[in-house]
Formats: sequence, structure tokens, C-alpha cells
Amino acid sequence: MIIYTLTDPSQLPANGADLIFNMSSGPYKIEPNDTLTFYTAIIAGNDLDDFYNSYEQAKNTVKADFELPKAPANPVLTGIPSDQKNILYWDNKAELSVDSFSGEMDFEGYRIYRSMDRGINWDQIADYDKINSIGANSGIQYSYIDSTVSERY
Repeated sequence: MIIYTLTDPSQLPANGADLIFNMSSGPYKIEPNDTLTFYTAIIAGNDLDDFYNSYEQAKNTVKADFELPKAPANPVLTGIPSDQKNILYWDNKAELSVDSFSGEMDFEGYRIYRSMDRGINWDQIADYDKINSIGANSGIQYSYIDSTVSERY
């Protein structure tokens, strides 16, 4: 494996750099009705250590047969518009999810985000976290009242 490291971005030409990607595999003897399975990982890193860390993660993903931790189920969310405020309510569906990777109910909390520019940028406006030794320990809630609503659109 040959690894090229760019340590000084100022060495790039002003119009960018041409990148070339070449991949080959084989030789293989393929009989009629045979099937070959290929896995391709594009890995990168900010430095050589980060690159090798990405490489190890890719190998471990294949070893785990791509069975990795997944996000919990989405809660059912209800929004109620009101005069000068919006109210959000949600259920506990996410908390009851079992992670197929760990076999545990490892839900940690809810975060609420708001965008004022139709989804281009997002700001976190609330964080409701289980009280344990992880995270903000702010406590779980099932509603949020946004009283900073303005007529933006």
C-alpha cells in the first residue's frame, strides 16, 4: 500500500489538484453461476494515525458483518402551533428500542433543534438527557414549548 500525505495545503495549485483513483482486483476464475462479493471502503484521515484508525474501523465493520450500533426508533412527534409559541410533544418509543448490536436498551436522551433558514443551519434548543453518568444529566421530558417563535416566513 502506498500512502501519499499532503502536509502543506499551500502546495496545492490555486485551481485545485487532479486526483486519480485506480483500483484493481484479481485474477479470478469465475465459473458459470458463480458469484463474487466485493467490499470497497474509501478511507481518509487528517494525518497518518487518523488514516490508519479509519482503516481499522473499516476492517472491523466487515468483521462484524456490517452489524453496527444503530440509532433508536424515532419517537412519534406532535407539533401544535399556537399564538406566539409552538408546542412539541413526543412519546417514549425511542427509549424502548433495543439496539441489535449491543442487545441493550441504550437510549440516552432527546435533543431538539431549530432552523431559522429553512434547514440550511440548525441550532440545538433543548437537551433532555437521562440522569446517569453519561451526558448532561438534565432529565427526560416529553414536551417542549418554544416561546421564541416569530413570524419569519
